[in-house]
Amino acid sequence: MKNDMANNSRNFTISKKSIFILFAIIILFFSSFYYFYIYTPKVNNDIKFTSSEIEYLKNTDKILYAADQNAPPLRFVDKSDGQYKGVVIDYISQLSLELGINIDTKPLPWENAIESLKSGESQMCDMFSNEERAQHFIFTKPIYNLRAAVAVNSSYSGGIREIFSRNIRLATQKGDYLNSYMIKNYPNVELVYTQDIESAFELLSKGRVDAVAGDEPVILYFHDPLKNPNIRILDNTLYENTVVFALPKNEPVLLSILNKGIDSINSKRQLEKIQQKWFGISAPITRPEKNNSVAKYAFFATIPFLILSMAVLYINASLKEQVIAYAEKEKFHERLSLQANKMAAIGELASGIAHEIRNPLGIIRTQSFIIRSSLDTCEPTVKSLEYIDNAVERASKTIDNLLNFSKISGETTERTNMRTFIENIVSLEREILTKRNIVMEFNCNSYTIVPINQEAMKHILINLFSNAVDALCVYDSNGKYVRNLNDSPKITVEVYINKEEPSLMINFSDNGIGMDKKYSDQIFNPFFTTKGPNKGTGLGLYIVYSEISKLNGKIWLESELDKGTTFFVSIPIKLITHEK
Repeated sequence: MKNDMANNSRNFTISKKSIFILFAIIILFFSSFYYFYIYTPKVNNDIKFTSSEIEYLKNTDKILYAADQNAPPLRFVDKSDGQYKGVVIDYISQLSLELGINIDTKPLPWENAIESLKSGESQMCDMFSNEERAQHFIFTKPIYNLRAAVAVNSSYSGGIREIFSRNIRLATQKGDYLNSYMIKNYPNVELVYTQDIESAFELLSKGRVDAVAGDEPVILYFHDPLKNPNIRILDNTLYENTVVFALPKNEPVLLSILNKGIDSINSKRQLEKIQQKWFGISAPITRPEKNNSVAKYAFFATIPFLILSMAVLYINASLKEQVIAYAEKEKFHERLSLQANKMAAIGELASGIAHEIRNPLGIIRTQSFIIRSSLDTCEPTVKSLEYIDNAVERASKTIDNLLNFSKISGETTERTNMRTFIENIVSLEREILTKRNIVMEFNCNSYTIVPINQEAMKHILINLFSNAVDALCVYDSNGKYVRNLNDSPKITVEVYINKEEPSLMINFSDNGIGMDKKYSDQIFNPFFTTKGPNKGTGLGLYIVYSEISKLNGKIWLESELDKGTTFFVSIPIKLITHEK
């Protein structure tokens, strides 16, 4: 019987593998056919110019673009080679190719770039449009969107409205669109003008201003949380506008030419490729029109039959696997439900016990104080009283934890930048990391902004962090730190969004002592600990489990003795879309 099952399983595996290979071959064939015979992208070199535009291009040797010299990654002079680079500079190069005209670039301080455009020395510059600038310039079609971000001293709490309602000093680039925006919307804020955002950050780090505002990519570029841990970027932005090219008012023909070049770039989605180069943002490429209608219809007529055939084969081959997976899933949910019910019951019991124990502890503490103050006690008696006081204090802390975490947490959620949030928590533990030479590796995108219960998340992360630190260290019988477990102790935190669920995923790893697999079902029970005496109460991971359960989340772990442990946390969220 066992041999038959083994043969069936082996045949099933071979059959499934064969289907996948066949499927891959068919997909490769049709992809090659589609690419070489149907997908024939056309380079848009046939921009139709009017006679006046053709005359303008013939009589113009070059066009000069002048803009900010220090606004990375948009545009900046690379100190390593002195070259003018950035997102916009690459866009200018592409525009030059589309139009077939030489466009020179010139880096200047921003205020000088504006004056150069006003005087006619330069012919184009990218900026926001407003009524004041419209008096001097004409504007092309939009090129890209840009948001304004604010960096503040971490001592300031709240969002933009709360912070800007105070009489603070704000550093911003002179001549920037943001100058007039702040004067109009926040007249109480004192503006301190600087040559660029880098200079503004220097003032903020030295405490000469309270905040810095500017283009979001530039703010993110100059913000170094490790170098300046006391500076944070606000989650919400000041505004979001479209950026255009500004031209002198006497250049209407050039305006028309540039608009055609912008349309050509947009049709090829070249800006997305440039963004991918500088920001790592992947974007789908535009599909050009097909030039072979017969092949096109044949290709798309074949697709439904191909999909249907492969679906039938795959479903038949994987039916056994699906049944097994379903059974395992049901078993997992059953265990999870039992664990949740057990935790709820233990929580209620722990709360009741904690209240009952607090009264006798108070009596013991009081009597110890009376004995200490009323008797001329000898040294052995004093030591005994100290042991009593320490034991009472430890028991009292345990009770406080029980009372705190048996209560129902609030349900308030806030939009939270997870990178900033976790960096703030890590900064609280920076001293212990430094003293024990523990390396902290943190992977989280700056744009990971989600609605979460911040108080619950603090409990979760602090306890996971404490657990990881303990796993990396050796302690004596009194619970005091002795040494690190290995020569390269390391904690790794990875945060990302699973858009399929959708959920916030947190992976918390250490290369510490690890644990035996037989403890994996008990690790989240209250008062369970594998640590030595006088080190830990066994409540940390119980607290983590309780808080995650209240958020309708899940936690599980992978651990190997003497190699380390990874906790996986999944918390359901509502997605917030962020576009660059």
